[in-house]
Amino acid sequence: MYKYSSDNEVLTSAQRSAGTGTTTFIPAKSYNHAIAVIYITGKSGAPTLEVTLQCSPVNPELDNSKWRNVYVEDLITDAMIGTSYPKIFGGHVQEDFTGWLRLKYVIAGASTPKLTFSCNIEIK
Repeated sequence: MYKYSSDNEVLTSAQRSAGTGTTTFIPAKSYNHAIAVIYITGKSGAPTLEVTLQCSPVNPELDNSKWRNVYVEDLITDAMIGTSYPKIFGGHVQEDFTGWLRLKYVIAGASTPKLTFSCNIEIK
């Protein structure tokens, strides 16, 4: 039975337009499991969302160029988002690591896509 730390909100809920962004980062000391959790509470247009969990062995305040991808969530499509909310998506990675974690997200789609969502990183 795994017990995760779930108080790691890295992106507060807000409406976001098409484009790429990154969340704030959190320290992760010797984690074995990390879960990216995406809470979608609204949309307009026909959006898609791609979320990537990234890690850095170096404090990003000192060097923000060391990020690497450790997990890419399957593309979240407009059909998967649907019209009833909230929708919760997530995926996990098992990797021994000490450093910092963040999420990178890409919103795309048709008809001026917008999504209202927040993100957490849960670690063990």
